[in-house]
Amino acid sequence: MRMDEKIGSLKAVLPSTLVDTKAAYGILSLGLHELSEQACLKFYPVVRAAIIAILEEDLQNRERAKAAEALRQAVAQAAGEAKSTK
Repeated sequence: MRMDEKIGSLKAVLPSTLVDTKAAYGILSLGLHELSEQACLKFYPVVRAAIIAILEEDLQNRERAKAAEALRQAVAQAAGEAKSTK
């Protein structure tokens, strides 16, 4: 599979920003193999923004999962205490 096809096939487990900006991988690949330093410098801001967006989304997902787990534990504890006060 080509990289864009791999990203597409893994879209259920990858950050949506990565899936939506999968063309950034193509730019990176070209930069490593074909583009001049001038061209790489031209595309750097776009690729950097894509990477930051992907990392921010991943961080938000991790924080959301952590908060959901903390809530689950708090509800379970409160439910246990509520039963014992009957």
